[in-house]
Amino acid sequence: MLSLNNDFLGYHPLEHNVSFSGSDSEQLYLENLKSKPVDWYYRTNKISYERNSNGHRCKEINDIDLDNYILFTGCSHTEGIGLELETTYPYLLSKQLNCDYYNLSVGGTSTDTISYNLMTWFAKVKKPPKLLILQWSENLRFILKDFENTENFNPEPWHSCGIWSAKEPNKVNAKSVGNFLISSEEIGFFETTNELAKKLIYNIVPCPIIEVTSVLQKNNNGSYYLLKIDSARDVRGHLGIKSQLFNSTMIYREAIKLINT
Repeated sequence: MLSLNNDFLGYHPLEHNVSFSGSDSEQLYLENLKSKPVDWYYRTNKISYERNSNGHRCKEINDIDLDNYILFTGCSHTEGIGLELETTYPYLLSKQLNCDYYNLSVGGTSTDTISYNLMTWFAKVKKPPKLLILQWSENLRFILKDFENTENFNPEPWHSCGIWSAKEPNKVNAKSVGNFLISSEEIGFFETTNELAKKLIYNIVPCPIIEVTSVLQKNNNGSYYLLKIDSARDVRGHLGIKSQLFNSTMIYREAIKLINT
């Protein structure tokens, strides 16, 4: 569940300090404990999802060195679902580049959330980053405000919607979301809006951009695939510790060229 926090879309305050998040659920973790070997890394190493006041998994904006930082945005692959913060590729890449970083990424996010948060960032933060790492999410996603529960939550809840929403009856407007995804894909709605969002982002971002895409995604908008070598704690889709280190090193080779240009 998301919310508007200080004008940014991020995790709802109820999810600012949790041990499980998204597909990295406690139920799945307990199931994996039954089948994984005794030396499985996550059997003894815990994960903490600590988010700042904007609902993002990084330091507060005021704690960032705005004279020497890079900016990340994307979905769970760049947020680092199923991983300790220190093993995520944004954390590793910032160390390799010897700079600070801010991570706007939100699990399950969509292009509309990505473009909104980027516009908000450059409207509120006057010093641009040295580099933007832009990880595109899957096409069939969008954000939806939960008008039915606005009185029960403060701040008001928003939901990232995708194929998973249509499969889970307890999700907001599951049937309608499913029908919308089917019809929208048929007419190319998401391809159109994503293309416009990309043009908008390139018009407003005053720094070099490296586009990346998860190899698990159907579309290939990105210029670099986040390759999967191993798995995160949720085992299913997210990249593991070795994958994060490999990808941070590969992106570093391109990043250092752009920053020094």
